Amino acid sequence: MALEGRRVAEAKFPRSLTVLNGWGAPRKYLSVTYTIEPQDRLVASQFCGVLSVRGLEMYAASLRADRRFDPTFAELVDLRKVDEIHLRPEDALRLADQVDPFVLDSKRAFVAHTQMQVHSAKMHQLLQNKRTIQIFSSIEEARRWVCS
Repeated sequence: MALEGRRVAEAKFPRSLTVLNGWGAPRKYLSVTYTIEPQDRLVASQFCGVLSVRGLEMYAASLRADRRFDPTFAELVDLRKVDEIHLRPEDALRLADQVDPFVLDSKRAFVAHTQMQVHSAKMHQLLQNKRTIQIFSSIEEARRWVCS
């Protein structure tokens, strides 16, 4: 029983990444915190700061390296603390085609408040051309949909 309890606690342990975007002043960072919830078949992540190609590549690599990750899991992405987005259209296309660690029919819920955040989520939605990606304004609403 003690081992089983430790597995549950480990399953909820959040992982964090901090990525420096460039070397110029001022330095701009992307912080990503994610939790893999195997019991719900879900990856819940929160992005803060500057969303960049390098940051998204490192997030994808970190997920792939995590033994608890399954590419068929759903994903809940909180973009509400993203201040800037440094992605060109060709970057977004390459990320969607070559870097994205999830399978095409995984459910994906994006939570966004600003127009910039919504546009970023819509770009991903259009590139994947799937109805399995939805954009929400609240975490609760997004979690209900992605876990249904």
